[in-house]
Amino acid sequence: MRRWSRVLTVVLITALAFLFAVQNAHQLVNVRLGPITLRGASLAAVVFGAVLLGMIVVFIAGLRADMQARTIMRKYRERLDRHD
Repeated sequence: MRRWSRVLTVVLITALAFLFAVQNAHQLVNVRLGPITLRGASLAAVVFGAVLLGMIVVFIAGLRADMQARTIMRKYRERLDRHD
């Protein structure tokens, strides 16, 4: 159940970002990324790209935390097995 709620949340956020992007597709914006400036970028591409990049960052951060938790659990399990 929890997995489906996560999938549904991701799908919903992606759909909302897509709808917002499509409704604002005609808008052109300038994007400054430090020394680089993208002139006349589509607002749709900027918003949708930002949402996807944010999802990737959150996924990687969660993956790292998950791997750390698995390592701790494995060490704990090995210690318990040695004491039995």
